[in-house]
Amino acid sequence: MKKYFRKSAMYILLGALSLTPSAAWAQAGSGATIDPTFNEGVVNTGFGTVTAGDVIICESGTVCNDTTPSTWSDVLVFYSSGKSPFTPDASGDANVAFVFSDSNGSLATFLANTGNGTSLSSNHVTITENPTGLTAYGAYSINSPETVPEPGSLMLLGVGLLGLVGARRKVLPV
Repeated sequence: MKKYFRKSAMYILLGALSLTPSAAWAQAGSGATIDPTFNEGVVNTGFGTVTAGDVIICESGTVCNDTTPSTWSDVLVFYSSGKSPFTPDASGDANVAFVFSDSNGSLATFLANTGNGTSLSSNHVTITENPTGLTAYGAYSINSPETVPEPGSLMLLGVGLLGLVGARRKVLPV
């Protein structure tokens, strides 16, 4: 009986671990030792203080510039916690970053609040998105996966589901 309990517990643990989303660190800047990763749709902090501005991320394989929002994939905005991410700013007190993405609809919010991108910060740059969804900008990484899951995530999901099925068979005989 103990043998089956241990195996069942192992299946449940493996299944739970496989289904748990991985968390990316959004910490760096002065004094930090970890490269920062900014995730879309969340307020990212802990990277220190940088110059405020906008990073326009263009879809991979497209030609785009700062005046063609229809080809933008995401916009990473560095801003001060005392200001709004929609306020054009180039001061040196930015301690917050937010990734507005096309996959979760927040890019439309950004464009609506910045006059379809006409109110970008004077400190802005345009880069091209990496097809994997993890795009590098200097020492920073911008985690903006496309809506199609990568094969590794699908494999982990499958293993997790198999673990749960195996646990069910061992714990609750049919």
